[in-house]
Amino acid sequence: IKAVGANIADIRRKNNLTQEQLAELASLSTNYIARVERGEIQNFSAINMLKIASSLDVSIDELAEGAHKKENLKSKPLEQFN
Repeated sequence: IKAVGANIADIRRKNNLTQEQLAELASLSTNYIARVERGEIQNFSAINMLKIASSLDVSIDELAEGAHKKENLKSKPLEQFN
């Protein structure tokens, strides 16, 4: 859980967003975002993870892995994924 929080913070910063801005985009509280980023939330719901991922324009996998691979995925032909 702590690694996911650090990944969220990293991706948020790369998108030049504050915790307040991310919270507003995800319809979550700033306190919740801060606690997630610090790894203090033990029961991280899939719904809230989806809200955060959507707000950061990344997949849930990207949040979990910490790799912002969106550009790499877009540049590969679809056949490579079959």
